[in-house]
Amino acid sequence: MGEEVKDDLFDFSPGLKGKTYWVNSRTIEFVPDSGQLRPGTLYNATFRLGRVMKVEKKLDAFRFSYRVQARDFTARITSTDITASAPDRVTVCGELRLSEAPKADEVAKMVTAKHDGDKPKVTVTRTEDARVYRFTVSEVAKKEADTELLVTIDGSPFGADHKETLRATIPGTKPPFKLMQAEMIDEPESGACLTFSAPVSTTQDVNGLVTLRAGEGGSDGAVSYTCQVQDNKVRLFFERRSDLKAVAIEVDGALRSVAGDALTASSSVRLEVKSLNPQVEFLSEGTIMPNAEQLILPFRAVNLYAVDLKIIRIFERNVLTFLQDNSLEASSSSELRRTGRLVYRKMLRLDSDATKDIHNWDNYFIDLSKLIRQEPGAIYRVVLSFKREYSAYPCDSVGEGARNLGPAGMTRLDENELGEADEATWDKPQTYYYDGADMDWDTYQWEERDNPCSASYYMSSDRMAATNVLASNLGLIVKANANNTLWVAVSNLIDTKPLSGVEVTAYNFQLQPIGSAKTDDNGFCRNQDEK
Repeated sequence: MGEEVKDDLFDFSPGLKGKTYWVNSRTIEFVPDSGQLRPGTLYNATFRLGRVMKVEKKLDAFRFSYRVQARDFTARITSTDITASAPDRVTVCGELRLSEAPKADEVAKMVTAKHDGDKPKVTVTRTEDARVYRFTVSEVAKKEADTELLVTIDGSPFGADHKETLRATIPGTKPPFKLMQAEMIDEPESGACLTFSAPVSTTQDVNGLVTLRAGEGGSDGAVSYTCQVQDNKVRLFFERRSDLKAVAIEVDGALRSVAGDALTASSSVRLEVKSLNPQVEFLSEGTIMPNAEQLILPFRAVNLYAVDLKIIRIFERNVLTFLQDNSLEASSSSELRRTGRLVYRKMLRLDSDATKDIHNWDNYFIDLSKLIRQEPGAIYRVVLSFKREYSAYPCDSVGEGARNLGPAGMTRLDENELGEADEATWDKPQTYYYDGADMDWDTYQWEERDNPCSASYYMSSDRMAATNVLASNLGLIVKANANNTLWVAVSNLIDTKPLSGVEVTAYNFQLQPIGSAKTDDNGFCRNQDEK
């Protein structure tokens, strides 16, 4: 298994260079050389089945075709910022999402800006997601009258046949002080953001000058909110109820800027309150869980009837091997098949508790104690995902979904749903394991990836929530110097008391022990390389 096939079994048009391997006794894989596949290109392929096994003549050649996903991007302006310390300068921020991870120097060449004959400085930074970048156009000088900033995104350095120009209004230096934009926001909480042409004064009672009402034209009564004023932004945070379809915002003309200018007149805007996209995420970033009576892992979800739970155990004897290429961080799962195996899989119902509103963010819990007690020294990778039929998002084409998928109930992990296909996946003699969503390239459309009413939304690994969990009462603080000496402090995570008599062993990269020591009454020990 894994042996390279020397026979010429594949033909491609346009031609491709690469290597062919036996994956197992029934699977052959062709791996193109780096850079061979061209984005957006349709390939016609022929597999010479008759060279592998005896078949009828009509089955000798199996023909198929496939298209490589074309490179593309989307871009948007995210904010127009004006600070009280520099009221005559504007900073415009935006976001650039690419269909695949680009090379480091490609994105910076894609973004340029123009403003009234000038070319402001553009800074591009990468986020944690290699496909998402943020750009900032800083120090844009205000003119007397309103002007327009043009941000052009040219996809050619990235290999995308796409060019787009974004526009942002730069307010003038002269009054009137005015409301420029109102929009719904999801971060840091659900609410609305009002953007003004100058920084808003914080010495006034903004709550008394901004009114928020529910329904068309505010006919359904006032909505309580929490207000945050930051430079030229006023954010109104309120509960996004499932029956809340629209809000009307009224800004009194007495609202003032830091310069003392008032609005020339009251302003009214209506915003549509859209349903939140189906999402799931863990509530804690920590990965070490003290071994108490219950090992509770909290998560939250919105607009989902159910989620799929997978638990992969990195066996205790394989923990050091796993940590050679990984860390305890949630995103770390390289070569998972080498050190771990799927031990639990189950659909968890979220709609069984009538007190919970699945259309809004709500908290749920998983009790891992029963599973972790089977091998307490192991690391457990916990993955939550969901399918389209689990969605509670209001789409005309979506039916009853997960409401008809089976009995309710979650929390306790009692019944396992592992099947032969699950076991076979982990028996493959390959270290690589794709810890992501199921992709159907025949139906996937990158442009629809953020549309919850499209199947493409549910094919992105971004929709999953994953974390690595280690059950332990021991907390370690380790310091080292250039002479390979380690100073270690060990304490109890439950009561924070130091622990004595704990043996601490250090290993090298080849997983050989190079030093060992026991903690004293204060929980300290000194560990030095014995070589």
